Amino acid sequence: MFSTMIPEVERAVTPGDCTLLISAPLDREQFFADLERNDKEFARNFQSERPNFTDEALWRRYEPYAGMAKEVGRRARELGVRVVENASLADFQREICANQVITLFAHWRSARFREADIADSAGVQAYLQKKGWKEEAGCAEWEELNAILDSIAGDDEDHVEGSAGYRVARQYAWHAARSGMEAELGDSIRGGAAVEFAEGFQLISEVLRTIPPTYSGTLDLTVCQSVMLGEEVKRECRHCLVLASASDTTMAYRFALYRQVIEVLATKPQPFVACAVSIRKELIRKYGKKKR
Repeated sequence: MFSTMIPEVERAVTPGDCTLLISAPLDREQFFADLERNDKEFARNFQSERPNFTDEALWRRYEPYAGMAKEVGRRARELGVRVVENASLADFQREICANQVITLFAHWRSARFREADIADSAGVQAYLQKKGWKEEAGCAEWEELNAILDSIAGDDEDHVEGSAGYRVARQYAWHAARSGMEAELGDSIRGGAAVEFAEGFQLISEVLRTIPPTYSGTLDLTVCQSVMLGEEVKRECRHCLVLASASDTTMAYRFALYRQVIEVLATKPQPFVACAVSIRKELIRKYGKKKR
């Protein structure tokens, strides 16, 4: 599901008005380097879905996605798009005002706790004891924190479970609940809702600091469950336009869609979001609605 936050009529653009930032690993060396990092999880999530794969088998499965991304980037460059691979937050900050349309392909992590979020086990244990939380057999500290997180976030009775609205509401509820927990946990934990750039996760607050309040371009967030990030950007920058997704996305589909949008803009300049939505609707009409 796409979510558009449009303040006014978007102007027509060409590929020369666009920047594509890719933060996902695109070569073998970077992919395996990311697997060893606690401040990244895109590659590790890919691996976790294939637990019995050897390194060679894992790379063979991922390589076509990386190859497709690089091919789309090559074609986009030919048509005039500025393409930045291994994109950092600094790249995002530089490009956000350099072009009319910025597309960010990156991984999103929710506010739920991960094992790597535990910075001080003793501090977390003290917090759990203070809350009177009874440790369950075989339950790790970060899992116990998530149980508390869910109890604070509560149930969402306004949306059907599994719907786009439910997923967005969950992101906000976890973020708000975690903020309260962080006030008590202090330096015992790290992490939180963030975007995975080349250098690692950057919290929402850090991303927002890179965008001037006067920003009035189009931000295409090719990021899983990016509505919360998009909404936060819109609160800070009233005159920009944001294209976000409430659902998980697939690498292949997003790059295929982006290529088609750029090909169309190269032959007929038009508003970026209108073009992207039109092409997506046509794909759904032809092939049916599947996970994107």
